[in-house]
Amino acid sequence: KELLKEVMMIKRMNGNMMRVHVHTERFKPDGINDPRLPEICDQLGMMLIWQTPAWIRNGEYWNVDFEGYPKYIRQLFNSPSIVMWEVANHPWPRGTTYDSTETVRIFKNNSELVIYGLPDHMWPIGRRTYTVDETNRIFTKVHNAIYPLDPSRLISPTSQNRVFVVNNDAGTLDIFGNQIETVDAFRAPMITRGNQDSFTGYGKKWSVLRKFPDPFVTSLLNSQERAYFNFEHEESAAQPNWSLVKGKPWYNLHSYEWYYDEGSIGRKLQLNEWMESQAWQAFSAWESMKKQRLLGYDGFSWCCLHGGANMGTYKKPLIDCLGHAKLAFYTNGMIFQQVVAGSNNVDVVYGPNDSIGPVIMNLGDARSVNLTVQIKGVSGEAVDTKEYGNIELPKGRTITELDAFIPEVEIDGLYVVEYTISEINK
Repeated sequence: KELLKEVMMIKRMNGNMMRVHVHTERFKPDGINDPRLPEICDQLGMMLIWQTPAWIRNGEYWNVDFEGYPKYIRQLFNSPSIVMWEVANHPWPRGTTYDSTETVRIFKNNSELVIYGLPDHMWPIGRRTYTVDETNRIFTKVHNAIYPLDPSRLISPTSQNRVFVVNNDAGTLDIFGNQIETVDAFRAPMITRGNQDSFTGYGKKWSVLRKFPDPFVTSLLNSQERAYFNFEHEESAAQPNWSLVKGKPWYNLHSYEWYYDEGSIGRKLQLNEWMESQAWQAFSAWESMKKQRLLGYDGFSWCCLHGGANMGTYKKPLIDCLGHAKLAFYTNGMIFQQVVAGSNNVDVVYGPNDSIGPVIMNLGDARSVNLTVQIKGVSGEAVDTKEYGNIELPKGRTITELDAFIPEVEIDGLYVVEYTISEINK
């Protein structure tokens, strides 16, 4: 019942893929191979990124159970919903110090270690990425364990490609710009790339979203051979509607990640500001996910769907401990539509001479649409309207930019920009 409910919530959100990622211990292989979930997804048309019990969440890559991986694949080989095998989450090389105040301090004070616009606490100290030799051995091991048995599915060696010293899709440059040589397995068929690109989560400033992508991700997005996925994105926390959880042990219990608010918003939001908390999560998610679609990401997934972990203090999920959807749940539903419109950038403040450049993102068939852009006051009244008619959207995953316009707004204030698409039946 609970497995079915999880899948149905994702479908209601217009999602089409679930990354199965059990939050296991850090340093040993673990995971699930429960056939019930693929059977449910087979029937409901939901795709799966599958971990198997050979998978590791953290720690040294060689902790992966490479001997067991083929056995687990054979158990679920005939499940069409599984479209990708994932071998590891974000493994760190030996000697890595992870997620501590000291790590952040040293990282910030050593310019040689800077990685473009990424959360400090996600990265190992001392630039401990896997060397070229280690990277080559890892990709060879992964490829040889999976591809000969199953050449039909994508293979993700890790959900965080930044743990490798390689800094481009071709495998010819390292993170310091040196020329390197990688093995054929690094570029093998079905090997896919991915990271955990969180632009607005973990307390980051808006400038991180504005400046992204960095050269590494740009190289991966521009690849004509491999897909690029954002396996965990945003990671912004939002309080629940406290009136819905009165009497529960976690009532009025702040998240252990409460400090994120200070970095992104400027101060910690209080318990009576739970609506503002959800609004920030939803708003920042919209702008980030919109930009990811514009950049050409092949997929992105929120981590995670359902709350309840860590004694109710884990508030990143889109649904709270009791199954109540947060505002960001509906943001995901909006951006996952096949046709969606928005501005062509992440600007949120407009001056008197600034223009709005509408863009329409299409997925699937070619179609003809009309677009209405309205500028509304906070009470909902329209103060300006711009109409675009008979817009031809090409098929595929396409972006159609429209002529920009300067809104006619007489007074400063807060406004909502609303985009309404209507399809023309021919």
